[in-house]
Amino acid sequence: MTSTSASSSPSSGGADTSADAAASSGDTGADGDDGDEGDAEEGAAEGGAQAGTEGAPAKRKRRRRRKKKPAGEGVQAEGQAPGEGAAAEGGAEGQTGARPPKQKKERPERERPAFNVGDVVFGKVIEFTEDALFVDLAGKAKAIFDLRELLITEDEAEEYNRAHTADRKEAQEAGEEALSSTSVAVVSEAEAEAEAAAEATAAEAAPAAEAPAEVAAAPTAEAAEAAPAADDKAPQLPRVILEPGAPFVGLVHNDGGRGGLVVLTHHPKRLSKAKRLVADASKSGALVFGLVTGTIKGGVEVDVDGLRAFAPASHVELRPGADLSHLVGKRLPFSVTQYAKRGRDVVLSRRALLEGEAKEKRDEALKKLEMGAVVEGVVRTVVPFGAFIDVGGVEGLVPLSEMSHNRADQPKDVFKVGETQKVKILRVDEKGKLWLSRRAAIEDPWGQVASKYAQGTKHTGKVARLQPFGAFIELESGIDGLIHTADLSVKRIEHPEEVVKVGDEIEVVVASVDSRQHRIALHPAPTGEAANEAPQRVQLHKTVKVVVVAVETGGLTVRVLGATGRNARGFVSASATGTPAEPSFASSSPWARSSRRRSSRWILAAAS
Repeated sequence: MTSTSASSSPSSGGADTSADAAASSGDTGADGDDGDEGDAEEGAAEGGAQAGTEGAPAKRKRRRRRKKKPAGEGVQAEGQAPGEGAAAEGGAEGQTGARPPKQKKERPERERPAFNVGDVVFGKVIEFTEDALFVDLAGKAKAIFDLRELLITEDEAEEYNRAHTADRKEAQEAGEEALSSTSVAVVSEAEAEAEAAAEATAAEAAPAAEAPAEVAAAPTAEAAEAAPAADDKAPQLPRVILEPGAPFVGLVHNDGGRGGLVVLTHHPKRLSKAKRLVADASKSGALVFGLVTGTIKGGVEVDVDGLRAFAPASHVELRPGADLSHLVGKRLPFSVTQYAKRGRDVVLSRRALLEGEAKEKRDEALKKLEMGAVVEGVVRTVVPFGAFIDVGGVEGLVPLSEMSHNRADQPKDVFKVGETQKVKILRVDEKGKLWLSRRAAIEDPWGQVASKYAQGTKHTGKVARLQPFGAFIELESGIDGLIHTADLSVKRIEHPEEVVKVGDEIEVVVASVDSRQHRIALHPAPTGEAANEAPQRVQLHKTVKVVVVAVETGGLTVRVLGATGRNARGFVSASATGTPAEPSFASSSPWARSSRRRSSRWILAAAS
């Protein structure tokens, strides 16, 4: 009995201990790792098994393994309910899952150049200019070669080699300095002792290996001396024939991947010297000469003795939107506005030079111009407010008011870029702007309007445009007349479009002419039998002949024979007709029957 109690007490104590351990490990596992939770569960399971076999059967508690929190989530705050934390986690997961993934925009792939930098290529000469040679590379690309390279002497070639060697050495030293500055060497005491022991061992073995080292060093020194000699020996340059169709061999210096031409060279090492010259020019403001090798987006590509540079379009031509293709193959002076990234980002400009040249030419041309003179000029630009015309090297503006005698003309209808126009020099204002007039330089068509379009004459015109107050009729180029809305029809209308349309041809009669104010009043001309009617003079208290046009409830609408416009329209009230006032006047009166026949004519006393 004693042995039994002694053996059972350790087991029960073990069960209690394991239970406490399980409880403590469960608390720890709530905030700890999953490995601790697993150990606690195993301990609890073993303790429970022992207690169940010796004592009363106990229920086994099942634990759920908690999922790991994703990286970036914080630990649950103290005092927060577990349900709240779970709800927050679930909401966050729901929001994250609801967001659609962002799609990356696919960039258009650049077309791979036909040749790579450093390739030796063969081609045929297409053409050559004073500064450049154009080569066709087997139909794959068009290349350009700087003819200035043909003037390079052997001494200059050696100078390029020295500059290239010095440039490479500087770049290597700069790379080593950057590497040493970023790396931190940590040497322990044990490593220091090992280095000291290695040096002592090397010092003891040095006398024995001294003689073989000298023997082995001899051929190495000879090889080192022979290497520079081999590098200094320049290869034989291919022969260049300045003739279309001649073969050409060159080295690709620029592959033309940015849109310009492929640049060929025979001296690629001159780039190192060009970098120093351009860098100094960016500081001193000196000019450098470069060969334009192609037009690209936003400007032109320039080769400065092997150094690629870019010149914006606004700094190459003063006129915006001008075609820059005529500059390809020309050697031009530039000023360096930017030099960065050891020559990989170079920007050039000619704007200051062009502005200075343009100002000098303008001042000289203005001295030769006479105010009031009629000269010929070339149209440069057409804008909504007029046109700019070049007169002897100076551009002047022709405003809308001085463009044409016809007010309806638009600049695009009168001027065409590149054509020649006669203009009159009006003035030069205080800002130096030149004002011109095309209207004063051409004959005024209104000068002969009074005789050509006399009052009462008939003409054929074309409806040019419609307005609520009337229709404009084009009689000839630069001369328009107006038919008022009240003159278009015998019946009353609200808008001219009820009678005519733009583009219709119409016969008109001139009602009045004012050549000074450039105004012509027109009436629609009578047609058919009405065209043969004798004109009548409409005066107050005078008798006129009319024709009934329409019968209305209040009277009769009539047309005066031989009259035009609003003068041809009349109205006779029902009381003035002399008939009794009856409800059926509009249908049974003799005037209605005569209006339907359209043939009876009667005399109306306007004053009776």
